[in-house]
Amino acid sequence: MKKMMYTVFMNNIFINQVGFLPHSQKTAVIKATDKSSASFFLVDTNNNKVFEGVGVLFENDALSGGDYYVFDFSQFTQTGIFSVTSGNETSSSFMIADNIYNDLFFSILNYFAISRCGEQIYDKDWGHKACHTGKTRIYGTNQYIEASGGWHDAGDYGRYVVPGSKTIMDLLLAYELFEKNGTINKFFDFDILSEVRFELEWFLKLQRDDGAVYHKVSCASFCGFIPPETETEELIASPVSTAATADFVGSLAYAYSFFVKKDKDFAKTLLAAAKKAQNFLDINCDIIFDNPRGISTGSYGDKNVQDERYFALCALFDATKNEEYIEKALYIRKKCKNSRYNKPLTDDFSWSSVAGYGSEILLKNESFIKDKSIIEEIKQNFLSHSKELVAKTNSNPFNVSITEFFWGSNGHLMDEVHALNVAFDISKDKNLIKAAQLQLNYILGNNPTGYCYVSGFGSKQIENPHHRQSAYYNKAMKGMLAGGPCSALLDDTAKEKLQGKPPLQCFIDDNKSYSTNEVAIYWNSPLVLCLAWLCNVAA
Repeated sequence: MKKMMYTVFMNNIFINQVGFLPHSQKTAVIKATDKSSASFFLVDTNNNKVFEGVGVLFENDALSGGDYYVFDFSQFTQTGIFSVTSGNETSSSFMIADNIYNDLFFSILNYFAISRCGEQIYDKDWGHKACHTGKTRIYGTNQYIEASGGWHDAGDYGRYVVPGSKTIMDLLLAYELFEKNGTINKFFDFDILSEVRFELEWFLKLQRDDGAVYHKVSCASFCGFIPPETETEELIASPVSTAATADFVGSLAYAYSFFVKKDKDFAKTLLAAAKKAQNFLDINCDIIFDNPRGISTGSYGDKNVQDERYFALCALFDATKNEEYIEKALYIRKKCKNSRYNKPLTDDFSWSSVAGYGSEILLKNESFIKDKSIIEEIKQNFLSHSKELVAKTNSNPFNVSITEFFWGSNGHLMDEVHALNVAFDISKDKNLIKAAQLQLNYILGNNPTGYCYVSGFGSKQIENPHHRQSAYYNKAMKGMLAGGPCSALLDDTAKEKLQGKPPLQCFIDDNKSYSTNEVAIYWNSPLVLCLAWLCNVAA
């Protein structure tokens, strides 16, 4: 049995350990042992004081559990390597630079490339022979399909359409920001569209002749901590679902406009498949997915699929400008708002609540939409939500914009940055950029655990993620965003080690703690989008 190794971190100053853009929000947090006052200094590598200030006290913070001073040195814009000092405490060193996130950018994107399934991976650290290349049996039958490809979803080797669709959307929106700002090759050397295409090509393999889409491909149960090429149990395509089919439509239809400029034939294939799937949705009632008997891998079930249907239609309108699609989309939105049988659509960006993607698409197509009241409603929803996020950000010392910490809280936090991004496009309120940067600072180390939540980065690194390859080789694959604090304590390790901890400290760097330390493609993807926005717009 491999011995678990834990990093010892004694520093009481919490800070973004990767670094800052010159004109971004820059803060550090220190435990308040003396509540009378707390001055701080910024020092360079020669220990010269280059900036000084006084901290702001937060007492009895419920989220982090204690008293803290916040040091704000946003006014300091010089580039270089620095540390924060206060009393006898000194933070880890960090850099301020225009290119500070280049390595981070590449690594969180490269995670997708080395998480590809069904082909040989060429990488000095994580290379392996092609995995999961056998035929896939359709659940409940003796029929088989060829379904190799796609990304390994998370800590396991399953491949799932629902979270894959969200991931595709985040990466396409990030690429759109680079394209709009002329910065495709400025920050990293990585072909985002080629990576997205790899997942899209796998999606196409899961479509039935009638247009419906299989929900996922996996073995019957999770394997142990083994390399991907050694999981050789039977592959099974789980039954079709409305969620998978609608998410398939949405991501393929939105991808159409990106690929039509580069590969018209592939773009036509995407749009034809999306229309075919939409035809299935139009004539069939909701098919709600739950794991069938004998299957125990991730279900990604969703009881309410109106948001998926809405997203699909909005994306088809974007690709075709066919009024029929927008009429159906707006009908769903109004029906959910007015019917006692459905909840109003919330413009979120999670795998289970994707209406935000549909609404963002409509905002991009505002000039083509006749009913301006819907556009105004969507704008007000985003603006109202962004005000709530900013208020929450300013209410606690670690500047997190969420107050509930469930499984994947770090991914949720990045999804809220996406919401801030959309609201900024509407209002141009620079306070939204500031709030977004503070969320990133939290992810990169300015949190009460002291961890930089992206593996391979920071002075206190994630070393034991719930990720099968990392666990087997006893080293963390670089560039993965850990799920983060989960106050529900859903796994045995969390229950044993984290009882009584305040929400922001409900995290443990242990590969058995899947509820706090697992990784996922759909947590990495909004981090890509967050960085794309901050580097292209906020800078």
